[in-house]
Amino acid sequence: MKVYRGMILITILCALMVSCGKKEKQSDELIGDEIEASLKDFENRKRYSSITTDILKNIPDDKLEMAVIDYITDVKLKGDFKDEYRIIQNLGKGFRYIYITWSLDGEVNNGGFIQYFYNSSGLFAGDLAEALHNIKALKTEKIALEAIAVYNKERAIHEKVKQDGSMESFMSSYGESELGRLDELFYKSGEDLSSLRIKYIRENPDQFITN
Repeated sequence: MKVYRGMILITILCALMVSCGKKEKQSDELIGDEIEASLKDFENRKRYSSITTDILKNIPDDKLEMAVIDYITDVKLKGDFKDEYRIIQNLGKGFRYIYITWSLDGEVNNGGFIQYFYNSSGLFAGDLAEALHNIKALKTEKIALEAIAVYNKERAIHEKVKQDGSMESFMSSYGESELGRLDELFYKSGEDLSSLRIKYIRENPDQFITN
């Protein structure tokens, strides 16, 4: 099962490590302090039970994407992912595009396309190309379509892993699947999905107003 909090924190840590790696003279202690401060800021972030035009306008870009995701998970899903697919499918297209591409981003960066298809995020594979296309993630759209084709070709392998349910079986699938090649293309694409999601929200504010 996917753990969203863990997935978000991994994404934050990766971003911080890349940023810190570019600061040549920064000590390990300062890097640790920066990570700790960022995690604390994340835990204490402002959450919104509704989104108005003024609220959306006043959320800074670096907090915008997470504000939308928090609204979806807190208000719509209410922290319960048992009925995730139906609830997300009933949202407006803007919310769907952000959630579906955000899930892809987190899962593939954490454990590759194998993890994406293994977890409930894979239920949205049929909607993935549309979502990526609309946020203008065209490189990722092409990679995702190929990953879906590979997954469908290998479906018997992945279904067997799901039925088994063991970590050993899950890990062994990385050696059997061709999806690793698509992971590498995804990592090297240079396409910043987060920036594209933020841009989409800014250009389509009416899709994110809840009252």
